[in-house]
Amino acid sequence: MNVPYSIYDSSTGAILEQHVGIPPASVASGKGLYVGVTDYAAQRVNPTTGIPVRRNPMPGSADKNVVSADGVDVVTISALPAGVEVSIGQTSYGVVSSPPLSMTFDAPGQYRVMLSHPSFQKREVVIDAA
Repeated sequence: MNVPYSIYDSSTGAILEQHVGIPPASVASGKGLYVGVTDYAAQRVNPTTGIPVRRNPMPGSADKNVVSADGVDVVTISALPAGVEVSIGQTSYGVVSSPPLSMTFDAPGQYRVMLSHPSFQKREVVIDAA
């Protein structure tokens, strides 16, 4: 019988894979199995209970959204949770272990900074560098 199921990270609850089919009898170490429908973008699985819970909105705010493209003018995104992953376009800049996040831009353009964390909904911050 085909049923929806998800594989999740057993330490963070981040949903890693979603499938419809016959759920596996076991999963790899460090992963959990939830049989049922999950919403990847809005939920994570509580690692203690094994039940999906809603991800809260990503906290944090940028002190400005327009900067000079001089490599000196700094934009700071504060109140982020530790462990947030930062990417701009297809380029990952790694995990911020001790927020706040400070950035400069040395080329003009519009930068879409994506903030990701397993416990929170993804958030995009748009910075215009001129």
